[in-house]
Amino acid sequence: MDTRTNTSAFDWLHDVEDRIPSASGGMAGVDSDEQQTSSATTRGLPEKEALSQTMSMPTSILANWNEIAEADFTVSLYMHLVRLAKKPAGWRGPGSLPLQSSSVRKFLAFWKEVRDDAVEPEVALAPDGTLHAEWYRSDRQRLDIRFADSKLFFGLFDRGRVIEGADDLLISALILKSHQSKPLRWGSA
Repeated sequence: MDTRTNTSAFDWLHDVEDRIPSASGGMAGVDSDEQQTSSATTRGLPEKEALSQTMSMPTSILANWNEIAEADFTVSLYMHLVRLAKKPAGWRGPGSLPLQSSSVRKFLAFWKEVRDDAVEPEVALAPDGTLHAEWYRSDRQRLDIRFADSKLFFGLFDRGRVIEGADDLLISALILKSHQSKPLRWGSA
């Protein structure tokens, strides 16, 4: 089975974790009768609210759906991203934000630039709603990137040397792809 999330592999992903809205506004793999008789509707909720509860794919994922389809992620990374996107406001205490669509978009654009020279990172959600990616080789070799609205912020720790930067996506990608230690290839092997 193909474990990459390319367009041909998306046919089965709607059953992996949630039902994904189709382009026509309904849910993939669910006929209209099933949508209207969801458990939320049978609990007496209005139909519109019941449908929104049934369609539980997070907005930050839906807003970037085409880019995610083209990202060529493993299913594991895709599922982890969806789990992060499902965290509600307040997930880490008052003021913590859910995953922001703009941060996902910036991560996907960065990934598109580096994926041929990189292994998939570990991703995490920060309390400000931004996505963080980490490539890790050891306690002395680590790359962290935060995907903020204005810029990418990165810290590269390589055996006592530190490179920190805040720049636009393309320049950051170029710096990290061309670094002699190839930090985008670091992974938990």
